Order: sequence, then C-alpha cells, then structure tokens
Amino acid sequence: MSEELDPLVLQKLAINQATTRTRWSNEQSLEGYARHGIQHVTLWRDKVSEIGVRKTKELLSRLGLKVSGLNRIGPVFDNDGRLDAKFIEDAKLGIEEAHDLDADNLMYFPGTSLPNYCDLGDARKQSVDILHQVYEVAKQANVKLVLEPLHPMIAGDRSCFNTMKQCNDICDLVGPELGVVVDVYHVWWDPELQSEISRAGSDRLMGFHINDWLVPTKDLLRDRGMIGDGVIELKKIRGWMENSGYRGPVEIEIFSDYWWDQDPDTVIQTAIERTLKLA
Repeated sequence: MSEELDPLVLQKLAINQATTRTRWSNEQSLEGYARHGIQHVTLWRDKVSEIGVRKTKELLSRLGLKVSGLNRIGPVFDNDGRLDAKFIEDAKLGIEEAHDLDADNLMYFPGTSLPNYCDLGDARKQSVDILHQVYEVAKQANVKLVLEPLHPMIAGDRSCFNTMKQCNDICDLVGPELGVVVDVYHVWWDPELQSEISRAGSDRLMGFHINDWLVPTKDLLRDRGMIGDGVIELKKIRGWMENSGYRGPVEIEIFSDYWWDQDPDTVIQTAIERTLKLA
C-alpha cells in the first residue's frame, strides 16, 4: 500500500472480485485487496467455491475483510429461455452462503428469456414472480436481496431489469427489505437517475459501483473503463448517492479485457488512486 493513501479513506472503498477475476483466484484476490489496504469486498459465488465457504470465511477473518456483497443468485432462465428448474434450490444455497459469510447483501440477477422468447414484458413478470418467492426465503434467513439495473443495451441477452425506476417499482411491490445497487456503468445515461436515487433513499440504497464508460466502447460487457478514463460524471453521481443517505463503501468494479491483461496489483493500485480523487 502506498504511503500517501490514507487508511481512514481506504475504509470507505470496496473491491468487486470481477475487477481481477481472470488473474487472481479467490485466495489471491482477498490477500491482494488486503495488501492494498482494502477492507470491503464483494465476492462471486464461483470464486468462493474454489476453496469453499468455510475456508473463505477463515481467510476473510484473518485478513480483516468484510463482505459488502455476494454475487449472485440467477439467472432465473435457462439457456433456452425457460424458467430454470434448478433456480430455486440454487437460490436457497446462495442465501445460505450469504448468511454464513455475513454478507451485507446478495444480488438477485434475473437474466432474460430473450432472444428465444421475444416477450420482454413476460420475462420481467416471471422474474418478479420468482423474486417474491426467494425474497421470503432470504427474509427468514436475515439476508438482504438487492437488484441492480443493467444497461438497456443488454436487455436482450443479459438482464430484463434495466432502470432505477423499474427496480424501485419492484422494491415497492415486493417488500421493504429489498434493496438496489447503483452501478454507474449501467445507469449514468438515465435522465431520471437523480430523482430515482433520491426515491430509493438510505433504506434502499445498498451499493455503489464505480468504473467508467469509454467512447468508443468496444464490448458492452468487457470494455468498462478505469475510473476517470471515460465520460461518466462520477463526482456528481456520488454526490447524489450521499445526499440521498448512502453511507456504504464506494466499490470498484471493472469488467475489462484490457485491465484483466494487466498486473492485478497495478490495476488495484491505479483504481484506488483514481477513486480517491472523488473524495
């Protein structure tokens, strides 16, 4: 960790394992984040499975890391676009894992029935219907489920939840313990973003992911920009989050073929230094 980085400021930062997923194993990533002074991490279930929940929990405890989120349960549709018969059982397992890891929240990722079944409205309806079921299971386990609106350009193949307004509406419908994660990559373009962040408020805002939107963007999934390299008004959006009562960590999450090819320590150090400029 560089001497100029204030440990008190670092306490407000988190790293999402997606940022180093192709270069570091679960164990390597947790040790690497801790080495840079990070205290919060969002885990991915496939990474946790490399060594199991128990060993992951032991490693987290030894390194002093807190799990800000666990990603994810879903998609609810199989490769043919039908409801996945295995989803409910896997969701129950994911809820158990989130509970055992003492994660602040667990991501519900609906996926979509498109392109095989070209009815976006029905995909959304089915996703909310299933959400009602797993919400009750999570509530009993004292696990917070969160929704994350994903950019509408990937509504056809990735997720049918696409705007903050839509996710706020779903939260109103399903229950008060459901939360929303704001990832700037997916929502920066939305003219209703400020009002919908305010609508969500401190009780519903459960995550804030930062990265940047490059112009041009070469790949909608794997070409996110390093903080400060794109066109997103990061300081402004962070201000909206804080004015709406969000006090959680600022989470670095970068899906990028370019940055996955770089040395992970360099990636984390660069991301931290860029993020601290938002303070």
